[in-house]
Parts: sequence; structure tokens; C-alpha cells
Amino acid sequence: MSTWQRGSGSVSAAACVAAMLWVSPAHAIVRLTVSLDTTTAGVGEVVSVRYTVQLRDQSAVQIMPLNFGQLQLLSEGSPPQVPAMWGSGFGMQVDTANEYLVRGMRPGRYVISGGRAVDSRTQRVIAQAAPVTLIVGNAPPGQVFGGEDTPDGGAGDSATEIPVDPDAPPSGDLSGAFYDMVGFFRVGVDRPRVYLGEQVTYRAWAYASSAEASCDLTEEPTFPGFWNEAAFLPTRECAQRWFTQTVNGRFMSIGLVRKFSLFATQTGTARFGATVGHITVMSGGMFRSVQRAESRTPALELDVREPPAAGRPEGYVAGTIGPVTLEATADRPQCRTGETVTITVRAVSDGSLAAARFLVDTQRDGVRVRLSDGRTTLRPVGAGRVEVERTVELLIVPERAGTVSLGELRLPYWDPRAERYDVARVTLPSLVARGETLVQDAQNAAEEDPLRRLKPLLGALALRPYRSLLSRGPWAWSLSIAPMTLALAGLSAMRARRRWTERKSRERVEDDNDFLLLFSRANTLVSSQRDEAFGLASRALTRAERALGDDVPDETRAPLRDELERLREALSASRFAGESAAHSSDDLALFARVGAWLARLDEALR
Repeated sequence: MSTWQRGSGSVSAAACVAAMLWVSPAHAIVRLTVSLDTTTAGVGEVVSVRYTVQLRDQSAVQIMPLNFGQLQLLSEGSPPQVPAMWGSGFGMQVDTANEYLVRGMRPGRYVISGGRAVDSRTQRVIAQAAPVTLIVGNAPPGQVFGGEDTPDGGAGDSATEIPVDPDAPPSGDLSGAFYDMVGFFRVGVDRPRVYLGEQVTYRAWAYASSAEASCDLTEEPTFPGFWNEAAFLPTRECAQRWFTQTVNGRFMSIGLVRKFSLFATQTGTARFGATVGHITVMSGGMFRSVQRAESRTPALELDVREPPAAGRPEGYVAGTIGPVTLEATADRPQCRTGETVTITVRAVSDGSLAAARFLVDTQRDGVRVRLSDGRTTLRPVGAGRVEVERTVELLIVPERAGTVSLGELRLPYWDPRAERYDVARVTLPSLVARGETLVQDAQNAAEEDPLRRLKPLLGALALRPYRSLLSRGPWAWSLSIAPMTLALAGLSAMRARRRWTERKSRERVEDDNDFLLLFSRANTLVSSQRDEAFGLASRALTRAERALGDDVPDETRAPLRDELERLREALSASRFAGESAAHSSDDLALFARVGAWLARLDEALR
């Protein structure tokens, strides 16, 4: 090999090494794009939004979330995730995108903005996506919702035209929560002060620092002094609905985990039990990490008041809340004299009607009227609330032919929104009776008159001379020692009665603590005295829970305790629903379940 060849080879090797050590840096590129699948949509129509990120040779980038303004976000709203890169050069490139589903609930022009890329070291904005506009329905000129011109993506002067989701968490101060940057639970009610029987909605949310989160409750909220109706049953999913919100400068996903409609049954300051659980969050993009936070909500208090006594209408029962609408229908418009016609009256209210008193004139000439006790049912309505319906029946028996006018039925109530009493009224339908008039003869009427059954205390007076017994010798001694004898006999009787009372008291305490005896008494009364039967059954379950202690093996105690909670909820629901012929078979079946469970517990305790 020649000298030139050896020299040229050395130069080539040196050039290769220099090229490897000194690579000319690639040009850094950051592109953000926001696009819509359509720029116009109808009211309530779902639209897809795509958020695209392109990175080339750019390290330490943080992608900020979009601001959807007053659009309703139907999917998870976190921004696209990009991996962390160290150094620069070598032409590294990342393309990623997220898609979201949104809809507008009122006509208008909605602006989606806020797409930015920020240098995570200096917090300097290095790229920004152009805002896009979605036109919903017939948008009024100049009406714009969202965008950068209004704070927090608000709607300016037109905000009142946009419906607010009642299940969305309130903005502002984090009342009802202890803040944790990883995640926490929050609880709240519609209003802090309610009237007896007024409906209030309780909600619990889970806040998570990432959209990829899971949660579980280890301690459910309790509501002493309230009847509660769950809006949805707990499932394996973390939450029923998801929202997005900026909290303390951090983007957080918020899920609705619990929701109850509550009706106060007693006045005073009510304290709800805390909600306790865990929130698990996954974050970190390509290099993922798992964070777990344990959260407990603070004590939540509610002030329950009774309506004022001034101006209270006659027949009002505390806890009856309106406004109330009444409807009355008869099973038929005509009948024969002596036959029974049933008029069904339905009362509907947003508040409690469990103690409502229906007022009707039952003393009418020529007709017999009887009012039943009625039953109460609940059904969900809009805005996540429930509607209370109470149904009563009027049994009408005409005693003479002709048109029977029954007047009106009244229901006094308290309107918490108007802060006043009112009376709901409905005119009862008239009936046409045909046939002979039912008339009682005078002799039968006289025999039924209780005044005719009174007799004089003495038939004839007999006067005799009076002579005191103390005037006789032996009788005088007997009567002198009689008080002492009676006193000693009375003391003996008192002692005997006290011992008998103490023995009976001990036996009664033992019977009250014996859950089998309590349930046996309840089972005998379920068909005749329903309220007392349900009370005894509840007491039997309470005594049984005390007995369900460490003496029962763990593998048996857990299933028994789970079944106990289900039985309690079933008893409460059936008792609140009220008595009716349709429920009698359900009551017997429910009591059969309770008896079978108590028998299993008794067998486990032996």
C-alpha cells in the first residue's frame, strides 16, 4: 500500500469519528392542531373534536388541556400525552392525538381554545393551536360562548341561557373536601337549610389528577334523621359521570360517585357521616407511574327547620311539602244504591307527603264516605330528583237515587320556595245513583239510638234508719284493729307485687334481647298490625347484629353481615312504601327471608 493510500485512509477514519461526535442539530418543531368533524351542528347533536400534537427534536414539553367553554363534554378531557425526552438531536419525532365528544345544549357560537405547548422547565409557551368555532342551531349574531375573551371559558352576559348540569361539581372554594394534589373526595348538598320533609340532593364526587383513575369507597355516607333514595346503585365503575375542571391551577377529572335524594324526618342540626375511600391515579405518559391517595370528607351539617306556626291552615301536618297537584278519578260514573264506588285521589309533590292529611266531608246526607290510609311511591324525574306520589281511595256508597255531589278534597301544605302555606284542592267527581232509596224504619232507628239503652240506676227508693256499727261492743274492737291489719296486708301485697314486677322486667329484657322471640312476635302481626310488625322485625335485626360478634367464624360472619344490610334496606323500603293489597304478598316473602336469615344466625351461634 502506498503512503498516499495510508494517509487517505487515516483522514477518512478521522472524518467518520468527527461526524459521529459532532452531529449538526436538527431543527425543533412543535405543532398543535384542533379540528372538528363538522363546524355546524344541531342543538344536542354530538360533535367530535380532534387535538393533534407533533413534536420533533423537542424535549421537556407539557401539553395543556383544551378549554371547551360552555360545550357539554361527554368524554374524558385530558390532553394528549407525550413522552419525556432527554437532550436533543437525532431527529426524534412524536405524533399523538386525542379525540373528544361535545355537544351544545343551546343555539350559539361556541369557541374551543386553550391548546398550548409549554416548556415544563421555564413555563414558556412554545406553541399554540388556533381556536375553532362550532355553530350550534340558529346562532344569534354576535353571541359567542367560551374562548379567551371571557374568564374561565364563561359565556359573558348570555351565561343564563346555557343550562347548568346539576350533577357538575360547584366551582370556587373546595367546601366539603380536603384537597390532595393526587386525588380526593368531595360532598355537597343543594342548600344548607331545608324544611321538614323538603327534598335535598346529596352528591359525592371523586377528584383525580389524571383521567386514568379508579376509586373505591371504604365507608359509605350515612344520613341520620333522613329518608334517602339513591339515584343509582353502586357499581364496579369508579363513577357514573365525568366532568373536567381546573382546581388550584391543576387540570383534574371529576366523577360523580354517589347521589341521594334526602327527605328530613326530624328537625334540628343534622350531621351526615363522612365518605371515606381511595383514589388511584396513573400518570407519566410513556413512563407510567401509579399514585394512591386516601381521602375522607369533612363533616357535613344541614339545618332542618319546621314551618312557622303563624298562619298554619287547619288540618296541616308538619312535614307536608308542596306545591301539590291533586287529581281525582272515579272507577265508574253510575251505580245502584248500596253499591260501592271507588274514587282514587293522587297527590304529587317534590317534597314529602308521607304525613299528608287529606280533608274531605265524610258526613253528607244520603251517602256514606270512607277515606283509606293510602300509599306513597317515589319515581325519578329530571335534574336528578325524585317525585313523591301519594294515593288515597274514597269509598262512596249512595243510599238514595239521584245525583250525588261530594264537594271537594283539600290538602294543606307548606311551600318552601314561596315561604308560605297553601291548600291544594280538587273537586270530586259527581255520581249518578239509581235504584230504591235505602231507608231504616223508626223502630230500628230507635233501637240503634244509644240514648234509648240507658236505664235508671235505682228502680225505687227504700229509706231505713241508720245505726253505727261502733255502737256495738265486738264490732267496735274489730273496727279499731282493722286499719293496722289492712296496712300490714297492704305492705305484704306491695312487696309481692314489687318482686313480681322485677321478675317480669327481667323476663321482658330477656325477651327483648332474644331476636328469635322478637321476630316470632313480628311474624304473627304482619297481616293484622303491619307497622308494629315491621318495628319488631327491625328490632330483631338490631339484636341479631349485636349477637353477630367474634363467636361467629369469619367465613360465616361476612356473608351474614352483607345479607343483614340488604334485609334492612328492604324492610325500610317496604315500610316507607306503605300498606296495600299488592304489597301483602311481598311483605310475607320479605318476612320469610328475615326468618331464614335469623335461623342461619342462630345455628351459627350454637
